[in-house]
Amino acid sequence: MLPGVASAQASQPPKLAPQRAEGAGGIEIYVITFGPGDHPFSKFGHNAVLVLDHDRRTDAVYNFGTFSAASPTLISDFLQGRLLYWVSVGSWGPTAAAYAANNRSISAQKLALSSAETQRLVARLAHSALPENRYYRYDYYLDNCSTKVRDVLDEVTAGSLAGTQQLPAKQSWREHTSRLTRDSLGLNLGLNLLLAQGVDVPRSRWEEMFLPSALADTLATTRKADGSPLVAEQVLWHRAERPPLAESPPRHLWLPLVGLALGAGLVGLARVARRSRPTLAVFTGVVALLGTLAGALGCVFAFFWLATDHDFAHANENLFALPPWALLLPVAAIGAFVKPRFWIRRVQRLALLLAAGTGLGFAVKVLPWFRQDNWIFLGFSLGLWCLLALALRQAYLPALPRSARARAPGAAKLTRNPIEPGAY
Repeated sequence: MLPGVASAQASQPPKLAPQRAEGAGGIEIYVITFGPGDHPFSKFGHNAVLVLDHDRRTDAVYNFGTFSAASPTLISDFLQGRLLYWVSVGSWGPTAAAYAANNRSISAQKLALSSAETQRLVARLAHSALPENRYYRYDYYLDNCSTKVRDVLDEVTAGSLAGTQQLPAKQSWREHTSRLTRDSLGLNLGLNLLLAQGVDVPRSRWEEMFLPSALADTLATTRKADGSPLVAEQVLWHRAERPPLAESPPRHLWLPLVGLALGAGLVGLARVARRSRPTLAVFTGVVALLGTLAGALGCVFAFFWLATDHDFAHANENLFALPPWALLLPVAAIGAFVKPRFWIRRVQRLALLLAAGTGLGFAVKVLPWFRQDNWIFLGFSLGLWCLLALALRQAYLPALPRSARARAPGAAKLTRNPIEPGAY
């Protein structure tokens, strides 16, 4: 998942490769697993296949995770889910140096293959690296650097990994994605917002091997058809100076409380805005900002659903709480500030509709077709939109004439005091 490592250069290859004993013959094949890095692209780790030919004293690293950062269509291809990756072949020294320099761990699993299996694997890797075969449409979960290695190994070992299709995954794709980005709050929340229900459905151990670490764990316990282990030796060649990876994803149970606190703050600001025109302007600006952010997020969700091949971002249930039409809220809020008589009912209705939409997002969870794990975002939005509707009433309603105030939505029907005629 780290692109372009095959082209990395090092003046002196580090002493990370296995020792090539004098007189050793034949070919050794290793599955190399690289630990996570700092860049968002490297949070999930990476892997490759290392082929050591002792007779020819050569090595080759087959990397299925290469793409061109210089491509003029990189951004558009990435946004549309149509980014092409390819198989690159490099030498071990520069590859190891690049990962070690980026403080990424390097572990190796030496495969216990027969001569026939070794030759088939070498031929299969060489075939996949041919110009006419090397390119493929990248998918984060279904077709990436790790699934390519998984598929090749399963093919040459007569389906030794296929049995994992019947075993349940340890965690969902969302849980894995969230736990591996736990150290980056913005990235973590952003991915959880964008990923739809496809990453929440139950998966198999086979599908879980989209992660290089999951593939390495499975290889370590896999036995071939004759009962012999697939991995003959496992060794750590480079230890990164990093904290251990999180075993579980963050739950972010504080997020709904943030929505309530933000909504309560708006209510308090609205009460002050009753008596201060400058404060009312500030309140209007905050409401406009919230509407703009919510509507912009809704447009992003709609774009990924309707205009891209990112299947796991389609039909995002966060659209219930953050719809594109929330962009009408800043228009209505500014209108209520300038012409309250005309806009007060409209801006309140928009806020109530946002709250109702969020409530609907909760209600449809009882149906089997709505299984997206977005409770925290619905909780955040419900508290925010409900309190915003109350704040809007308190902020703008006092600006209306008394007769118009009585006609405003939700205004109570008032009766005259028989003792004090003319007073309400």
